[in-house]
Amino acid sequence: MVDLDDFDWRKVAGLIIFAVLVMAGGIFVINDYLSAKRMRSVLDDQLKALSEFEQTYKPPSRAQLEELKGRQGSLKKELEALSPRLETEVDTGKLETKIENQAVSNNVTLEKMEFQPSSKDGFLDIFPVYIIALGPNERLGKFISGLNNLGVPWRYSKSSPPKSSKGRIEMVIEFQAFDQEGWYQTYPCNLPAELPATTEVDVGKIKIFKDNLDDLKFQVDNAKSKMSEADQALKEKCDIERQISGLEKRIKLTQEASK
Repeated sequence: MVDLDDFDWRKVAGLIIFAVLVMAGGIFVINDYLSAKRMRSVLDDQLKALSEFEQTYKPPSRAQLEELKGRQGSLKKELEALSPRLETEVDTGKLETKIENQAVSNNVTLEKMEFQPSSKDGFLDIFPVYIIALGPNERLGKFISGLNNLGVPWRYSKSSPPKSSKGRIEMVIEFQAFDQEGWYQTYPCNLPAELPATTEVDVGKIKIFKDNLDDLKFQVDNAKSKMSEADQALKEKCDIERQISGLEKRIKLTQEASK
């Protein structure tokens, strides 16, 4: 029989602890390897997606953006020089006061003035007002002519043509504003493809199988920063172009309204 007293239990315990450590170390090495492999795959995929985005959507240069802004500024000045001018909204309260003042200055009596519900006509917001004015025909003519000086384009209603008789005119005139939001909706600034989504990868967790993980992570972070700037520049370019298109449309509609 084996005499248990002859065993060196401290050596046995040491061997057991050593075996456990070897097993634990083996598990750690395997986990480190698998984690590094997954991270490398994720970083490779992200770098590929970002590179494809860069090759497809070239951002405008700062000089190109400044050129567009210059064009935008020129169009704003051109629009501001027009009178009457198509604005993006109409204050019917102020218009009502101006019409009343116009009637007083021409010694015309407003028998009735009533703003009707607004409507839309293409990219125009229409604000109809029903007017019955009394006075000498000459003064009525001056009153109507003076409406062109209110700063807001208007036209006679096609569905309710003016009715005039000696000393009296009944009419529906339609003041106009530009439906800017409606216009912008036809000119979306969404890019054909979204900036690739990326997930954060902590390469610091890898202790053994780092290889080129740090360099790969640096490339991904650098590409993300670069493509984020490209994405913003593309959106800025589209937004400026959208505003330019809106200004051009307002100028065109203003000119048409003044004919």
